[in-house]
Amino acid sequence: MMKSAFPRFVLAIAFLGLAPVCTAQSYVVLLKNPVDVENHVHVINSKGIFGIHNPGYGSVLNKDIETVQRYEPEQINADFADALAGMKAILDAGLPPLSHSYVALMEMPSKKLGYIAYNPGGQNILLEEADQAVMIDGYSDEPYMADRQQLTKDFGPALVSLNEIIEAGFRPNTFVVLLESPDGSVGKVSVTDERGKVLIDEAGEAVDMGVYLTDERLFKLEDKEVKQEFGNALESRPVLPVKYIVMFQSGSTKIANESKDDASRMLEDIQSRAAPDITITGHTDTVGKDKFNDKLSRERAEFIAETIRNLGKELTAMDIDYYGEHKLYVKTADNKAELKNRRVEIIVR
Repeated sequence: MMKSAFPRFVLAIAFLGLAPVCTAQSYVVLLKNPVDVENHVHVINSKGIFGIHNPGYGSVLNKDIETVQRYEPEQINADFADALAGMKAILDAGLPPLSHSYVALMEMPSKKLGYIAYNPGGQNILLEEADQAVMIDGYSDEPYMADRQQLTKDFGPALVSLNEIIEAGFRPNTFVVLLESPDGSVGKVSVTDERGKVLIDEAGEAVDMGVYLTDERLFKLEDKEVKQEFGNALESRPVLPVKYIVMFQSGSTKIANESKDDASRMLEDIQSRAAPDITITGHTDTVGKDKFNDKLSRERAEFIAETIRNLGKELTAMDIDYYGEHKLYVKTADNKAELKNRRVEIIVR
């Protein structure tokens, strides 16, 4: 959790001011802290890092400037009048100085404790203990143990919202879910991150990839939840390619009775697609001579192609090929009749 607030009064202010030669330049100046706390600021440019430790001193924000100089109170008051007036109004109202911005690791209501990785300037800082915190506004990067009462005060609204989310039945925003394939089969997905490896092998099962609020990373999505979460993506998926096999009577281009239903489904599928891309390959069994079978496999492929053309459907492409008896579906001896080898394979994309 992160608490955002104004920095403690007044550390350093960058503003558009007037240099002694009356040329408009931006500069930063360290002001005296009204709550009697010593502060300092670092200016970083191409010349290096310059520390400003005394109130009233500052530096022009220019990559070629490498000096720290003193600014007169009159100039500071003129250039930062609005900021100073706002600060004075806050002090006159009796409001206490605001604390730093910081990140804190808090235990979940389920007693589950995660971790927070903070990376300021390439330095890796890991918070792994409950109530451990680190400042994120340019002060110390050393983790420290925050006061529990202060955490509750600072993050009160966030904790209330968190409890409301849990009571409403939390679903993480980032998760991996395993869906059933179009053919009804279900595969497996292995998910690995900093927290370990999880295998999911049931349709609708999901793995939380974000901040988890329960003891288990695995949870189940109902069909209506899948549609709610992924409905647009599922509808926008391209139609998957489908392969059909149409078998033929021995020595002819007549479709076998066993394949008439498959042929009808193939034609219906082609009709349902916007502009399908179709690949057709003809085959035979080993009965007959090679030359005869090559010719027969071509005729079978062309018969299917002509049947598809008669639909009057706009096609993106149609590729036709034939292999005779050289790519058998079922391996047989020569001159062996085999229904599954007397076929045309059609891939519809």
